[in-house]
Amino acid sequence: MHELHVSKHEENLMASLKLYDILDSPIEAEFDALAKMAAEICKTPVATIAFLDEKRVWFKSHIGLTINEMPKD
Repeated sequence: MHELHVSKHEENLMASLKLYDILDSPIEAEFDALAKMAAEICKTPVATIAFLDEKRVWFKSHIGLTINEMPKD
């Protein structure tokens, strides 16, 4: 597996996510409502609210997916 390059900007964003302690947090109805609204507005069966950390994409909310995260690469 190759090493992922993380820019300084990405490092700052990830630090903010850690500060707010949102990664791996429980389901919240407000996020699910936003994802549902996005799916309806865009007329698509899939919508997500996703956050990145060093190695993965984590879905705070997802409509039409059965996974909660996936590798960043």
